[in-house]
Order: sequence, then C-alpha cells, then structure tokens
Amino acid sequence: MIPLFDRSLLCKLFVLQVCLFVVSTASPLSAGSILYYGGDWYGNGSGSGTTSNLNGSALNVPNTALQQGSVANLYQQFVVPQGQTWQITALFANHLVDPVPTNGFDSVDWTIRSGVSLGNGGTVVASGTGASFTETATGRGWNSFLEQTFQVSVSPLTLNSGTYWMNVAPVTSSGWAYNTLSTGTNAVHSSSNDDYYYQYLSPYGVLQNFVTGSNGPAASDGIIGNVASPVPEPSSLALLGLGGIGLAIGAYRRRRGKMTV
Repeated sequence: MIPLFDRSLLCKLFVLQVCLFVVSTASPLSAGSILYYGGDWYGNGSGSGTTSNLNGSALNVPNTALQQGSVANLYQQFVVPQGQTWQITALFANHLVDPVPTNGFDSVDWTIRSGVSLGNGGTVVASGTGASFTETATGRGWNSFLEQTFQVSVSPLTLNSGTYWMNVAPVTSSGWAYNTLSTGTNAVHSSSNDDYYYQYLSPYGVLQNFVTGSNGPAASDGIIGNVASPVPEPSSLALLGLGGIGLAIGAYRRRRGKMTV
C-alpha cells in the first residue's frame, strides 16, 4: 500500500524551499559595513571657509575645564532609509585636534537622538559616556591641527527607518577637538540636506539648546554596522507552506504514476 504522503520527501522539499527563501531575503551588506558617512573634510590644508573660527570645522568637545563658550556638542543628521533596519556596532567622527593632550583624550561620549529641530533636542534613543575608543590619524590637517578619527564601539543597537541625529565627542581636560565638515567627498548615504545643530554653553553660562542649525555641509561623522535581514510576514510564510505542500503532492503523484504502470 502506498502512503497518502511521503513524509520524508515532504520535509526535504519544505526545508529546501525555506533555505531558498532565506537566501533570497538576506541582507546585501556584511557586518562591519559603513552605513553612513558625512564625507572627508573639505578644508584640508587650507585656511579658507572657516566655521566656528576654524577652517571647515565645528567645535565638538564636552570639556568643562575650558572657558565657558567652548563647551559644545554637534549633532549630525542621518537617515535610515524606508524599509530598512540598521544594526549599529560602532560610531566614529573626525576631529581636528590641537594641542594633542599630554596624556591623550580621556574617553568618548556619544548620543543618538530622534525628533531634533531648532531649539528642540528631541528624544535620546541611545547614549554612552566615558566610553573607551580608538584614535587614528587621517593624514589631513591645517597648520598645527591634525585630523584624527575617534571611533567607539556600541552594543548592537537597532534603529528602524527614520531620521536621527548623532554626536561623537572626545573628552579631555586640555586641548581642543573640532568636528570637521565635508561637502560630500567619499560620503556614504549622506545628503546635502542633512542638518546639524549645536548644544553649547554661552560665554555667560547659559545653556543654548540646539541652535545654529546648518543645511549642509555635513559633519565628517559615520556609522558602522549592517542592514538586518527582513523578517518574513505571516502572508509570506503561508505562501511558503502552501508551496511546500504543492511540491510534495506533485512529487507523490508522479511517483504513484510510475508505480502503477
């Protein structure tokens, strides 16, 4: 007697179809890809185009040991495209440094916000203070200022599609760090419409929240991680199951026809 269904064949066909479905929906990016980068500093070796009293740069160092008015954080806009989910593993930002602190920078503070606008800091999505970091020279500079990349690892952080603002700030009790700006050279998923905002102490000790917004150029900040594979919707899973059953029935009928000849 021939069984109604060959269960072994059914299972094998179903597993094969699941594997093909997973491969077809896998992310095209591998772990560790640059998901966002504002671009290289546009003022390398030049004294023109100054921003915040320094060429192509914006002050970004949370250092209360310096005089009031020098305590500032820059928040750079970035966008997670519609339909994507980012799994972030690291953030980085390029800064002009002078002088290099005797004992180096102490740590890095970082923040990701959503809903930022002029005068409004929005909502903190994730943040870290006193984080360990790596510091690497880019080979660019101006006069005594040398550009360095400060990179900090973050716990795998998941961001759904939307608009966000990021800040990566080296911490020091001496010296200066200026977040460099870019007009888009070597940028990744950056736009000339990306804004940035400052949060800083005025010379009178008054906290200025998210002012002097700029519509480009973007800061030389970046994000490392990967694009998460999409999760199949219930309807897709249902079609997958029906397809597996259909394959099994077709195979059974062909096998039965051969045995009855």
